[in-house]
Amino acid sequence: MKRRLFIPMAIALVILLAYNLMIARAAKKTQRQHLLSAIDSLPPSTDCVFLGNYLIEAGCDAHAFE
Repeated sequence: MKRRLFIPMAIALVILLAYNLMIARAAKKTQRQHLLSAIDSLPPSTDCVFLGNYLIEAGCDAHAFE
């Protein structure tokens, strides 16, 4: 009886692991991740803070304020 359940459980586990890896890979390519990497590349001497929504983010050139 236990052997009969082992194969479907192993297949389900492999599918879930593959799905998790695909999600992790896709998460590295999100717009939020690109924004965080751009923020990390700014020099520490930057002293401007912009508050707003995605329109501010899209319209602001952070390198112009370096």
